[in-house]
Amino acid sequence: MLSDAQIALKAATRRAVKMAGGSVAASKDLRVDQGRLSNYGNADGPLYAPIDVAFDLDRLAGDNVILRAWADLCGFDLSPREGRSEASHDLTVAAGQVARESGELISATIEAAADGKVTPNEARAIDEAAADLQEKVVDIREAARRSMVARS
Repeated sequence: MLSDAQIALKAATRRAVKMAGGSVAASKDLRVDQGRLSNYGNADGPLYAPIDVAFDLDRLAGDNVILRAWADLCGFDLSPREGRSEASHDLTVAAGQVARESGELISATIEAAADGKVTPNEARAIDEAAADLQEKVVDIREAARRSMVARS
């Protein structure tokens, strides 16, 4: 059985693959095939993405999904260096990402609860959608805080 930390890293890997366009699209730009990439995110399997694959997967996802999860598990916050401006931290872009992820969380929850039973797979999908939303809320808060500091 996997630990909570191992499950979190695998969930981050699945989110990064999703953000990179799915396992077929992502595997075209990685040194691993679609099946291996899928195994890295499989909560029932013992395989994890090697560091170079995780790095490239975050790059393809356009966000440090795996690195942020790893930092969080180690008790650190991941934030860009001062002076670096990334589009994902622009308030308008961040607000749009929060709206999109909110919609995905709501959809996953409604779909799961529609029949009155939430399966483990449905619960996992809800948890992943909530984690995606949580990351985007953190992004918008960080962007807002940078704006407050810049104006002080």
